[in-house]
Amino acid sequence: MPSRWKLPTLLLAAVVFAYLTVIGGVPLIGVFLAVVVYFLGWFAGEFLETGALVGAFSSTRAAVTGVLAALILAYSLLIAQQVLLGVLTVLMLVLVAWLTSPTGPLATLHEQ
Repeated sequence: MPSRWKLPTLLLAAVVFAYLTVIGGVPLIGVFLAVVVYFLGWFAGEFLETGALVGAFSSTRAAVTGVLAALILAYSLLIAQQVLLGVLTVLMLVLVAWLTSPTGPLATLHEQ
């Protein structure tokens, strides 16, 4: 993982763990999700440094992903009142949109 990604990723993983331990009362799930957040941060850091993540999004895909992310965050904040769940769902949405893009890693893996 590039050095500039280490601190933000560790801080986000610590916030996820602290939230689920203190507020949620489920430290085991907190540990699991903190590891998932760290893995996603590492994965994004590796591919953002090479520009593969940005290059995989066309303008239409980026717009649709952005609108869906805004809707998910609005729903999680206003109706479900679970901000962390919304943030994790948006992270998964962006990950899936990137993985399944025509120039994403799954398409290039399939071509090889």
